[in-house]
Amino acid sequence: MLDKAMILILAKGISRRTPKKNMQKIKGKRLFELAIDRSVNSKCGDVFVSTEDEFIANKVIETPYANLIKRPKYLSQDNIRSIDVCLHAIGKMPGRYNTLIMTFPTSPLSTAQNIKEAYQMFLDNDRKPVMSVTPFKGNPFLSMRKLTENFLLPINSWEEAKESIKKKCNQYFRGNGAVFICDIEQFKKEKEVYIPGMIGYEMNEEEGLDVDTPFELRVAKLLCGDIG
Repeated sequence: MLDKAMILILAKGISRRTPKKNMQKIKGKRLFELAIDRSVNSKCGDVFVSTEDEFIANKVIETPYANLIKRPKYLSQDNIRSIDVCLHAIGKMPGRYNTLIMTFPTSPLSTAQNIKEAYQMFLDNDRKPVMSVTPFKGNPFLSMRKLTENFLLPINSWEEAKESIKKKCNQYFRGNGAVFICDIEQFKKEKEVYIPGMIGYEMNEEEGLDVDTPFELRVAKLLCGDIG
């Protein structure tokens, strides 16, 4: 089957932890512009940007190698899943593509090569979903959640936590938002990104850095030598 992929960049203007996060700059380029650059340079598919923001939309229109998908305002709220935004974009082009490659501007140190390698992994493994991951720092079984101001509760049972310590397992990973690839028909059916049988594309901590807070943005700038 001849594959036809769409690379979808999710670049909303609203952000909670870091104001106008996707418009922050690293070495003179905004995060969403860096995402466009690596997507175009990967040459893995046609590039689209989904946004509700007028400024981002106008910048996309000025870019000859990227296409704009106007996102309704309701799809940019904090309670909306990225899955729903992807389904909206897919619905705008029924039948034109059979593979979805999703990426976020918040992975500014990821590269076109990362997209290429993840896409090749997808093709080499019978089109099983591929998610980019980075090693999980620490032991996730020891994580806790806050119930009240001073009261914490382990997410997992203490028995599970003790067992994980005994095994000394270092194969814990988390999705980093740099790349997610899935057959579009499967994606429409599952309506999920955590799909049974998916394959992890492992990235190092630098390339897999997920910028969600002002501190992480400073780290990304420091790694790029943008210390002005």
